[in-house]
Amino acid sequence: MIDRNKIVFITLDWMKYYRGVTENDTPLGTGGSYPKEKKHEVFNFIDDDGTCYGYTPPWGRINLKQICKNAIQKSPDGNEYIENVLVIFNASNYDGNNRRVVGFYIGATVFRKPYPNTNPKRIIVSDNTFASYNIRVKAENAYLFENENERKIYLPFSKKDGYGYGQSNIWYANNAKCENFRNDIVEKIEKIISENAFDFLNDEQKYFEGDIKSKIKEINSINRNASARKKCLEHYFPNNKRYECMLCEFDFEEKYGLYGEKFIEVHHIESHTTKSKVEGKHEINPTKDLIPICSNCHSIIHRERPAMLIEKIKEVINDKKNKK
Repeated sequence: MIDRNKIVFITLDWMKYYRGVTENDTPLGTGGSYPKEKKHEVFNFIDDDGTCYGYTPPWGRINLKQICKNAIQKSPDGNEYIENVLVIFNASNYDGNNRRVVGFYIGATVFRKPYPNTNPKRIIVSDNTFASYNIRVKAENAYLFENENERKIYLPFSKKDGYGYGQSNIWYANNAKCENFRNDIVEKIEKIISENAFDFLNDEQKYFEGDIKSKIKEINSINRNASARKKCLEHYFPNNKRYECMLCEFDFEEKYGLYGEKFIEVHHIESHTTKSKVEGKHEINPTKDLIPICSNCHSIIHRERPAMLIEKIKEVINDKKNKK
């Protein structure tokens, strides 16, 4: 759950993915005067063995008292930190104005001073050093708008709106004028998290939790996934038809009443992970690639690796029926 008393906005340079500088993704140069080839925030959304290590430009330092002075703790090495912080990253793809949200961390630990991180993935090539970090979060709690055109949540600007960000890369939004904006943006973020709770596209991660590394949430993919699920259910259950498993005909509403109303899982007929490895990111056909099934059938399908084919489990179910 988001703690509305622990929020900080951090301005980054504009990038697509923040997973290191590549030929197709380099800082635009709008995040301050610090040389873009030396910026540490370019790694803020790289999944480092299940953790994201974020950096606050330009120097990796944050005034924790401005976030929540009563929540400050001290680590054994003397560095101060606050846990369970909502960190909202923003950037501008123009001249530093019109800053908009590019991603966020939920439940992050924010340190007052930066730490080194010598992972080879985090090398700053220009001076052969490693990118530091002063924010840490589980990768599964890191959310990125990977489609630049979908970065539509704008931040207020103090000179224009009477409150909001100024010249600093850090905005704490901790005065009365900001209260409505804080509440509004938290509600938007909670909606995104809620949509992700129904993200069914990675069956393997659901049924073999811990066997597959956690993934950063790509917000636009979440939205597309929710849309695909909706279209799949509309296809199989038109005219507000009751949901039932397309394999064994189990009806949650019949079994559990109102508690089971409109409840069903959706399964990838072809492994999403396998297909992604072959094709990369790909569009889902909701009526051909997905099928609504009950939790029991879904669990049995994924008891095998690779997952059992739909044809095989149908055969198993039919054989059991015929023997009765």
